[in-house]
Amino acid sequence: MEVLELIDNTDLVEKRTFTEHLYNVDSFREQMSENKNDIPSDELSRNGTFFNIEGLLGVSLTPTLSMPSGNDTLLRFAQYGEEVMENV
Repeated sequence: MEVLELIDNTDLVEKRTFTEHLYNVDSFREQMSENKNDIPSDELSRNGTFFNIEGLLGVSLTPTLSMPSGNDTLLRFAQYGEEVMENV
């Protein structure tokens, strides 16, 4: 789902379709911030690490976009992903 949102953000697709994941991540970040004093430090650290890793995922699209057929590849992935999401 995150990759589909990243594809949406590249402006390769006409309409933005996949925004649920980003909404959930933002909600979780807010929840962690509000409750940081009540969350065990190991859990808080682990969640922070996951947020950092998730932030790096956007960088991973750069090599694909730099390839001659990279845009087409991402468009096909987005189309397939949209079909799968509709069937869920």
